Amino acid sequence: MIKEGNKMESILTGKLYQVKTIKEWSVVLESLDGSIQVLTEKGNLELFYKEIDHEENLNNLTFS
Repeated sequence: MIKEGNKMESILTGKLYQVKTIKEWSVVLESLDGSIQVLTEKGNLELFYKEIDHEENLNNLTFS
């Protein structure tokens, strides 16, 4: 289950985002540096993003 504050990785670009806001049908993702925000439907999260489970996994990822 996705919650505010969870970290997500774009399957298409590999960029990392944090879940900023969750509403009825929409989710706002914000890049970890705060420079980009993405508005998407909840259904798109399963298609285009994967959840980063543990903070330690962030250390193994490359930032673009």
